[in-house]
Amino acid sequence: MKMKSDLWINHADLPAEGLEYTINDQNIWLSGLERHNISCIPSAPVESFLRLLPQENGFLVMGDLSYSVFLPCKRCAEEYEASFQVHFEEFEGLDKEDSPPEDDLVRQGVIGLQLNLSGFLWEQFVLALPDNPLCRPDCRGLCSFCGGNLNEGLCSCEIDRSDPRFAALRNLKIS
Repeated sequence: MKMKSDLWINHADLPAEGLEYTINDQNIWLSGLERHNISCIPSAPVESFLRLLPQENGFLVMGDLSYSVFLPCKRCAEEYEASFQVHFEEFEGLDKEDSPPEDDLVRQGVIGLQLNLSGFLWEQFVLALPDNPLCRPDCRGLCSFCGGNLNEGLCSCEIDRSDPRFAALRNLKIS
């Protein structure tokens, strides 16, 4: 995934004991969110601390990513803040699959292997985001008729709120 702020690290530039990096470039996150049209906004600067160790056929990437973002709730559409602490320890090597070269995190450069560090961090950022973001586990969502937020109380719509599975028993008379 080609990003505006790609940061390629050369395998040959890493000493055997590896190097530590602190990544504070907010363009990594902002350009990715914009490019992929993801509805989330960082509420504070995203920070990443990592260590790169050269391996025979790639890189060992270890570190942490911490961030807070504003997300829209899938049920009530209200924005809420969520915090994430991501720890990773992964090996990245050349892709053997037939994926497009622009999606590869490791490529063969002129002087050896190169790792797209910003692409790797973006991947970790996105993988931590929830598939179904909820402002709270018991979010009641929106009224399907008036669109009112049911977390703020019942709306004034006159709808049958009874369980439809018991509809056959409503007219039952006991004598």
